[in-house]
Amino acid sequence: MEEGNWGAFGGVMRTPDLVDMVVHRRSAPAPTNAAEGELAQGTAADPVCGMTVELDGAITLELDGVTHAFCCTGCRDVFLARWHQSPRS
Repeated sequence: MEEGNWGAFGGVMRTPDLVDMVVHRRSAPAPTNAAEGELAQGTAADPVCGMTVELDGAITLELDGVTHAFCCTGCRDVFLARWHQSPRS
């Protein structure tokens, strides 16, 4: 894979970025690549990587009555694992 072709946290990741992410175990939520309200009709921001996804045909997951859309099953799995680990009232 060509350098700079990975995406995470709503941006391009290069090898040093990935190493830093693993070493420092970042757990902050991913920023979206569009501010609230700037998403086009029929799209959503992936809550893990921040990628804008088309709702038609997107990978979705409903938790507590909220539907979340993801760019891939990997992001869905990360989100679900975080959800299971987070305290809820």
